[in-house]
Amino acid sequence: MRRNTSHGAATTPASSARSLIAIALLYNVARLALAAALTGLILLVAYLIDVDVPFFVAVVIAVILSSPVSMIVLKPLRTRINHRAEAMDSRRATKKGLARPDAP
Repeated sequence: MRRNTSHGAATTPASSARSLIAIALLYNVARLALAAALTGLILLVAYLIDVDVPFFVAVVIAVILSSPVSMIVLKPLRTRINHRAEAMDSRRATKKGLARPDAP
């Protein structure tokens, strides 16, 4: 079964699943890169103000800070993941003959 997308290309459910996996992997890599960048920034600031911050402490602080920052910075990727997953769910429900009522 093929369907047309908004940009004119036809996709299959298998390619849609691969696309969802690719976007999810990209999102996770971006989260790790953000945490690494924040770790580097914390260590750099600590070096510049001549404060000794252990690497583990910098990583923990960076992971804690990367969560709210990624909510803002990576919102477009999360939105794409949600739309692809929702499309796959509705396609699967339609294929099984289960009509899902629209959410209020």
